[in-house]
Amino acid sequence: MLKLLESANGTLAFLLIFACVMFGVYMVREIMENGVRRVRLQAAISLLVAFAPEAASRIWIWYWRHLDNGGMDADSMLHSPVLLVTALVQILGVACVIRVFAPDRWGREVWIFTTIVAAAIATTLSLIP
Repeated sequence: MLKLLESANGTLAFLLIFACVMFGVYMVREIMENGVRRVRLQAAISLLVAFAPEAASRIWIWYWRHLDNGGMDADSMLHSPVLLVTALVQILGVACVIRVFAPDRWGREVWIFTTIVAAAIATTLSLIP
């Protein structure tokens, strides 16, 4: 359960980083094509501002979990399924946001690819002692 929790938080952290990059690309393209007054640009900025701190906190939690290797004092909190379920739901949500904001030229399946890459990075790193 602890390695699964570490992998889920790592996947979410890396996926949020990918999403922030996607927002940056989207905002640059939107500014170049339509200027700074578009509502879509404002949506991207708001999502970037909302996701960047989440990415930072998740990467910290994942790093802490990875370094500690499951020996924390807060065992009851970490064994709770709440953290795992919320991470998995948020993984799905971030993947959907990537799907909406990804440039069309990247294809309709970029959200699947980024989710698989994020999961692969996090899972691989979680297996390193």
